[in-house]
Amino acid sequence: MLLLSDCMVKGYVEDQQLVVVLPSWKVSYARHSRLQIFAIYKSSQYPKPHIRVFIDFLVEKLIIK
Repeated sequence: MLLLSDCMVKGYVEDQQLVVVLPSWKVSYARHSRLQIFAIYKSSQYPKPHIRVFIDFLVEKLIIK
């Protein structure tokens, strides 16, 4: 699941390569506030390795330096 601008995904949605899963959900944040993103996965003692790798990837790519 990811959050992208409508203009970035419009063609993919029209071609049914992507599916909008939360159509009424909108992003709203102030200019100087921090955007928060949460990873939600099935509860277990430890996330499965592929889930952990994906979360680590997101953290690495989304941190503003």
